[in-house]
Order: sequence, then C-alpha cells, then structure tokens
Amino acid sequence: MKNKTSGYAAPDPNAVCDAAAVKTADQFTLRRITARDQHLICDLRHVMRENQTQFWRRFGVTQTQGSRFERGRPVPLAVLMLIRLYLLHSIDDRDLQQVGCAQFDAGGVSPGA
Repeated sequence: MKNKTSGYAAPDPNAVCDAAAVKTADQFTLRRITARDQHLICDLRHVMRENQTQFWRRFGVTQTQGSRFERGRPVPLAVLMLIRLYLLHSIDDRDLQQVGCAQFDAGGVSPGA
C-alpha cells in the first residue's frame, strides 16, 4: 500500500524473516539480509522521512553500520529481531528508548529476572 504523502509503499513486516544465516564462529550471530529486505528497510526509512542516523539509532546501530546493513552486510540477529518487532508494532519508539536509557543500564533490571 502506497503512502499518500510520500508515494512510498509500506514495507511488509514479514519480509525481514527471509534472512539467511551467515556461517561464522557463532553460526547464528549474523544474518545476511536479502536484496528485497534491503529495499524494505530503506523504504521504511523513507516512509518515516528519516535519515540513516535517525532511523538506525533507535535500534542501537550507528549510521555507518546501518549504511553497511542497507548495502547487504550481515546484520546481528538481535538487530533483525528488533526491526521485525518494530514492523509488527509489537514494540515502539518508547519501548526502544526505555531499554536504551541509562537507568536500565545502571541496574533497572536484574540479570536473573
């Protein structure tokens, strides 16, 4: 479905699942995203009218890393999972900000909880 204001089609949240595993020392740490997924992520960023810094920061990724991911470099599985949850509206910006805040890092949640 195309966004009336920007003209871009909304990405399919199920498409990010199509990632193939990259064989590394830890076989499932990184995923190589498909060309289709690269375009979907870029389209989402454009629909949101955000630059790479704004978009990738919410997932704890630098602009440089995000640019590499958009060009097809392997993506950490945790980042792919966050993007998928975000596309499925299971989490939102507030949830991502809360997890990334200093209060959480300072012991807001105990490791055993």
